Amino acid sequence: MDYDTAYTPISGTYLTQENLRNRVSWSSYFNTSGAQDSMNFATATFYSYDIHGNVGMLLQDYKGGTMSRLYNRFKKIQYKYDLISGKVNWVGYLPGEKDAFYHRYSYDAENRLTNVETSHDSIYWENEAYYEYYKHGPLSRTVLGQQQVQGIDYAYTLQGWLKGVNSTAVTPVFDMGGDGSSGSQVAKDVYGFGIHYYGRRDYTPINSAATPFATGIGIKVLFNGNIAAISQNIPLLGKPLEYTYSYDVLNRLKGMVACKGFDSLTNAWNNSFATLSDFKETISYDGNGNIQTYVRHGNNTFAGSPLAMDSLVYNYRPGTNKLSYVTDAVDSSYYGNDIDNQDAGNYAYDSIGNVLSDVRAGVDSIKWTVYGKIARIYKHNGKVISYSYDAGGNRISKTVDSLQTWYVR
Repeated sequence: MDYDTAYTPISGTYLTQENLRNRVSWSSYFNTSGAQDSMNFATATFYSYDIHGNVGMLLQDYKGGTMSRLYNRFKKIQYKYDLISGKVNWVGYLPGEKDAFYHRYSYDAENRLTNVETSHDSIYWENEAYYEYYKHGPLSRTVLGQQQVQGIDYAYTLQGWLKGVNSTAVTPVFDMGGDGSSGSQVAKDVYGFGIHYYGRRDYTPINSAATPFATGIGIKVLFNGNIAAISQNIPLLGKPLEYTYSYDVLNRLKGMVACKGFDSLTNAWNNSFATLSDFKETISYDGNGNIQTYVRHGNNTFAGSPLAMDSLVYNYRPGTNKLSYVTDAVDSSYYGNDIDNQDAGNYAYDSIGNVLSDVRAGVDSIKWTVYGKIARIYKHNGKVISYSYDAGGNRISKTVDSLQTWYVR
């Protein structure tokens, strides 16, 4: 990292660095100490500022790797600001190039973001999102896309806790924004949920004739901010469900139970309300707060899958909080994507607690950088996964065998 002075090899050619006094001019990452001695960095970021100290231009140099060989070595991002508020008004990725991409931002008198637009040429713009706010500050509504494909409405309790999004019925009649109703330019909602803290008393709508959120049933009211239950409705994924939660005296989650019986026409849980065995979860902890057991049920009622999914016991190395292995009493053939029974000593660690191997997952060895980032993963099947980072610790590449993925921020 350097201050005050421009980096001569790129200055004036790829970037004109300005207003550098008492500011970071560039930062770099070296793979070895020898590379540092010869200034042969693997990646670097160069900065130029406006007179107020805002980053006006940022240049990323992907010097080491295929990005350099494929004529993608340099990536430039330009920023424009409102000089009074300091808010970003405009961002250009590779401005002027064929693959350029631009963002434009608008704000209200309170400096709250109200509109986001994007463009490929900085001439023709498409609206990505529009934001509205309550008079006392919180976000009240988001409209997505040029075609207004979704309107997302937010409600809060008097304490400022999120009460819910859209409505539990997911119908225009009960939606706070009326999305999908006759004359509305915004498409019908595709999801909604309500969060329950202490029953009917935690939220009262202005229009009592159209309450957006069904009152939770069978919940233990909580006044400490913990969520007592969530009513969730995603029609494309199945029937609406209410998830009720329980906690121990230390406010740790210890259980979850799912319930069915919702009527979307009345936006209420009806007489068929019943507790399900599906999706149920039960958690216990040891004296140090580590998870000791975890029992989880699958989707039997709606998908016909086995009810039992996980019955896990977590085993730790004596005298430490390091996980040694996990046992699962449920047949591994029931579900293909969950954790299965492990042998003792499944996880190995270095002296500072970084995981070095995971036998069950087929990870023979994990190499770490001195900055606490994963450098390489050696799999039992012979595959090697490598990662590289910039000077800020952000991942910039992932390599699996000969396939490389690069990340530009």
